[in-house]
Amino acid sequence: MKDQGNLPFTEAAILETQRLGSIAPTAVVHTVAEPIKFRGYDLAKDTFVLPNLYQSHTDPAIWDDPFAFNPDRWLDENNKLKNNPAFMPFSVGRRMCLGHSLAKMEMFLFFTTLLQRFDFRMVDEDNPPSTEGLQGITRSPPKYELLTSRA
Repeated sequence: MKDQGNLPFTEAAILETQRLGSIAPTAVVHTVAEPIKFRGYDLAKDTFVLPNLYQSHTDPAIWDDPFAFNPDRWLDENNKLKNNPAFMPFSVGRRMCLGHSLAKMEMFLFFTTLLQRFDFRMVDEDNPPSTEGLQGITRSPPKYELLTSRA
């Protein structure tokens, strides 16, 4: 973990994977605490709100070429990580996933360990895996094949 800050592109690739993957496409249901007007809509107290995180992660008004895998979108001109408030893979606020810190650490360790130990290639270079997820309570990737060899 001590190397994490020295690997901004690796971190950017993980963020981009989370953005496009949107494993939890919606957050948990929230309720409106008091009557509000939001983008022209009147929301009464106790109205159920279901945040659509997938939409936030793929909105073309927020992300350039939103369905392209582009880790560079997370790096500034000095190769430092940038934040985007529309990125909420663990939701936000008081109902944010309690395990987000552990999950982020595990993703970094898992990803870097795989990259250290294996070389990955697509079976068919001209036909990359789809970024379309299989919808359910969670999103999962469609089946695809990779070739691996020891690094």
